[in-house]
Amino acid sequence: MREYDLFLRAIERDGILKVALFLPRLMRLGARRPVFELYIDKTARKFLTYHTETKKWLTGKLDRIGWEEDYRSLGKRWLSDADAQLVREYLGSETGSYQDILNYQRGIRADELRARHKRETDPWDADLAQVPALPGDWARWVSKVGLPENFIFYQYTRKGADTGWCTYCEKDVPIKHPRHNGESRCPCCRRRITFKAAGRAGTVRTEGGCLYLMQQCRDGFVIRDFRASRTYRPGGYKSPELFCHEYRRTICDPYGHPLRAYCWSVYRQTDLRWVETGLCSANWGDTTRGPVYGKTLPGLCRRGLSRTGLPEYIQANPRIDPEKYLAVLDKVPQLEQLAKLGLMKMAGECIGSYWSFGEALADRTATQLIVTTVEK
Repeated sequence: MREYDLFLRAIERDGILKVALFLPRLMRLGARRPVFELYIDKTARKFLTYHTETKKWLTGKLDRIGWEEDYRSLGKRWLSDADAQLVREYLGSETGSYQDILNYQRGIRADELRARHKRETDPWDADLAQVPALPGDWARWVSKVGLPENFIFYQYTRKGADTGWCTYCEKDVPIKHPRHNGESRCPCCRRRITFKAAGRAGTVRTEGGCLYLMQQCRDGFVIRDFRASRTYRPGGYKSPELFCHEYRRTICDPYGHPLRAYCWSVYRQTDLRWVETGLCSANWGDTTRGPVYGKTLPGLCRRGLSRTGLPEYIQANPRIDPEKYLAVLDKVPQLEQLAKLGLMKMAGECIGSYWSFGEALADRTATQLIVTTVEK
């Protein structure tokens, strides 16, 4: 017994497994009682530990019940073959060892933790169930409109190249005097392009950007925030890899008042999922502007979005952050009038730093404000 740090005995009574834990160090001094008595009810998936010295019931696992000495020093543990078989049959484990008992407790705690998390996340999932599927042409819109950066890849020769592959047209187009990394326009689609010599370009990635999709949902509409980019691998520039990841969702009522927001994040260091987060503040930096998918806007205007001025602002500005616009609108209702009057520069300044407009824009009586603005 001198070579062991922990001595265990097991017995089953009325469907309850009792495991007594002795410290040989104390037994050599004459102790006859176990230090702890562990009770496991596999039907209820519960366990309790009784501390015989303090006469208290403990709910912690074996590695968290407050051993007198360093728990890590209890390395050598003894359990008879008969008791190990009893534990193995009761728990349905592999060996019936001390480690199996601890792993069983950890499994119970993990299930309890998942249940607690589920009580929090289930309402989030139910709320996000109203988010509709992506439009059928979403991937093409992302590639053609959402990511405006395009290239013409050509094969370099000493005689020069007279054709190249336009990534927007997705076909060979005639070119003249191309220069690697030089900028021009495609002669067919007239899009701005950057020339890339296929032998020198290596892996080419477009600049990552923000994209927005606004869709009707049960509570009104949802603003979906994406990050996207294209990657062209050497030898495969005719079949680029499209990356598009949804980063944030904000649910609004039909009239543009933000209600709840979620972001794709790590939840309590366990799962990567949608997590409830704060709404966009009017004080947030105006650094997440991007193109907005336009085909869903007419339907949203018929349900109340037309009262915000956001459709007019989107039409005049190819890159905006609709969530930031609505956050500023909540603070400065006159922003709707600025957008509908076509005062886009002033509206943009208001969105970027609305507080700098002072008391004039903070005044909720909008009529005098607009007259004063036009006169100036």
